[in-house]
Order: sequence, then C-alpha cells, then structure tokens
Amino acid sequence: WKWNEASRYPGVTVADKEGDWERCIRDSTGVVNLAGMPISTRWSPEIKREILQSRVNVTSKVVDHINSSDSSNGNGPSVFVSATAVGYYGTSETDSFDESSPSGNDYLAHVCREWEGRARQVKQEHVRLVLIRIGVVLGKDGGALAKMIPLFMMFAGGPLGTGRQWSTLLLLLLSSSSLLGSR
Repeated sequence: WKWNEASRYPGVTVADKEGDWERCIRDSTGVVNLAGMPISTRWSPEIKREILQSRVNVTSKVVDHINSSDSSNGNGPSVFVSATAVGYYGTSETDSFDESSPSGNDYLAHVCREWEGRARQVKQEHVRLVLIRIGVVLGKDGGALAKMIPLFMMFAGGPLGTGRQWSTLLLLLLSSSSLLGSR
C-alpha cells in the first residue's frame, strides 16, 4: 500500500524520491513529512535500526532542505508539519496523555524523541513547526485495518486487547484531509 492523496488536492506534490525533495521544498509553501518504515513487523535489532533511521535520517534531510531555502524572503515553505507517533508517551493501562505529558522510556518513545529532535532543528524564525503525534491509522485500503481485515475474513482474528486499554485511532481519510486541507 502506498499513500498518494496528491491527485485529490490541486497544488499538492508528493516527493517520494530524494532527488525531488530540494526542488519541491524550495517551490512549496508547506511541507508535510510522513516518512518512516512501517512498524507492523517483527522487530529484530536490524529492523529496529531501520525504524529509527528511516524517520530520523529523512527528517534531517527534509529539515536541511527547508533550512537552505530562503523562507525569510517568501521563498520556500512557511510551515513544516512533521508526523511522529503517540508512542512518544510510552504505554499505560490506566493513564491518558496530552501534549504536556513526559515521554515514555521504551523503544518507541526513544524513536519519537529522536525524530522530534531532528524536526525541531528547522529554523523556526520563518518556518512554523507543527509536530503531530499520530496513533493507529485505520482505512479500508490502508493503514492497520487493511492488514487486519484478511485475518478476520479467515476467522483468524481475535480480541484486540482486553477492551480496557486506551487506543488512539485515526481514520485515514480524516488524517490526510486534515493534513492537506489545513493552513
């Protein structure tokens, strides 16, 4: 599955090859960074390294391109939206979290701290930084639901936890519309 909503939004360019980034960023009014290898796989040490690097390295390169564009003269983006994850907060069966909550101490919290740290290196005098901590994304044709449906269709699905745990869910359509439609 590959996300590509650009055709539904005039003026939106999806730059999925690094060679396109500099031009696209320089010519844009805003940048949305959703990069990162999917985490819904078995986590070997190598996969964990890739999960971290796919987020931190891409975000660093995007920030470098934004910082090298001349946003102070109206060239380049005025806003940088960088996705991270609710994994920032760690896990709890009883607590709820908000933006002021401290980060957790597990692997995903570490990834999110590193990821957000790189995004914060954008020169914020001329570029507004928006960090969004996304949870589980559901969509008929993508996200976590698309991977779960076949299992349930084969009667191999089961309860997703105890029913008492907190879970942040986001509909794919809602998330893409919100990211691309807001200014």
